[in-house]
Amino acid sequence: MKTLNLVVAILALVVYSSSAVLAQSTDKIVGYWEAPEKDGIIEIYKKADNTYAGQVRWAVDNYKDVHNENPNLRNRRVTDIEFLQGFTAEGNTLTGGTVYDARSGNTYSCKIWLNSDGSLSLRGYLGFSLLGKTEVMTRPAPNHVGLRGLK
Repeated sequence: MKTLNLVVAILALVVYSSSAVLAQSTDKIVGYWEAPEKDGIIEIYKKADNTYAGQVRWAVDNYKDVHNENPNLRNRRVTDIEFLQGFTAEGNTLTGGTVYDARSGNTYSCKIWLNSDGSLSLRGYLGFSLLGKTEVMTRPAPNHVGLRGLK
């Protein structure tokens, strides 16, 4: 019986340690990222329900959401849009979410992951991940104009 208790305790410790490591790796995704075209800063954050989301916090051209299928939303600015929604953590990847592209008005399935060089990849796709596009983002410089007043 003592052996069984020891095995259960060890398994519980391994599961707890693994989940803590997984949470730490996805938490590295949280924060500010600069768009590939260097024309915007997005923030990825963890919500109270343990899902992840993202929003444009600064844009060179803070254009309106004119392509939205909902006419009532076409007057909102791009910085008002939570364009990444519904992600859950799986290792160093966020999956199961969507990305809204305000330039087209389309929403795509999406996954986000950290690269070994510290950059972030965001892949939007239709149906299968093979049918999509990947954008690579980097952390903005600490003195980036888009970060003023955000921290």
